[in-house]
Amino acid sequence: MEKNNTGNNLSTGRFQQAVDLLGISPDKIKTGRLQTSPFTKVVTDDSDTSIIRPVKVAFSNTAQRDSFLSFANYSNDNFPMEVTTFSANDVVVTAQNPLIINPSGTDPVVVNIGTLTMELGGQVECLTSVIMNVTTFIKQ
Repeated sequence: MEKNNTGNNLSTGRFQQAVDLLGISPDKIKTGRLQTSPFTKVVTDDSDTSIIRPVKVAFSNTAQRDSFLSFANYSNDNFPMEVTTFSANDVVVTAQNPLIINPSGTDPVVVNIGTLTMELGGQVECLTSVIMNVTTFIKQ
């Protein structure tokens, strides 16, 4: 098993930094361990079918927008700007059931995951532009 940490822990890592910059409250973050399955493997802006509940974030001022875009190493001159975000503490991706990021529309989405575990043969399929923040990546 390989493990890669980009932060000390969930409370101080990139996951928490991204959540703080986006202003996402703790009640909007999916807690517990999510495992992809034939029935729940898609990240989409349809709350009924998404493995992680979508949260819309509207930036209230250009400074807030610019801080997040700088953090995410992404550029966008639109203001006001709204992004769809997905935040979960722990996601496991299996070989038989990839994690598919497929929201409607063409705007980039933000996916924040505290710990992403990829089982042998697991895959993440991005069907749009994605800004992904993962504090701990585990490859089994």
